[in-house]
Amino acid sequence: MWVRHMWECFVGTQRTDRTGIDRDKLPQSALVNFIGEMNIQNAIDTERKRLCYQASNETREYAEDLKLTLHEHPTLHYVADVLVPNCVYRCGCPEQQNCGFFQRLADETDGLIGSVNIQERYDVYNEWFYKEKNHE
Repeated sequence: MWVRHMWECFVGTQRTDRTGIDRDKLPQSALVNFIGEMNIQNAIDTERKRLCYQASNETREYAEDLKLTLHEHPTLHYVADVLVPNCVYRCGCPEQQNCGFFQRLADETDGLIGSVNIQERYDVYNEWFYKEKNHE
């Protein structure tokens, strides 16, 4: 059986053609409703970008909160442990502008994050992450 790997979401909009309200009269900082459904693979793919230090602070903080919430859930903690930034997954930053996080983490962990074993990288990152967020 094939599983859909499609991120389905339903997002509110401020588009004039959809709402009938002139967009210029709405504050751009107004909250927009969002409802989404994803499977675990969607979460992994999405969080690789959202946990990156290239993401906006608000985006990364939301992703970190999701990881922490899943980690605290008795049956979903294993999902939290596979949510890592792309640099941890790829063993180095794939972005054009490197933020330096992977190197900083390598320095803080005596190079352990540079392991060719992906599970070891995930374990090192998660130990650092949960300690940094004071949840373990």
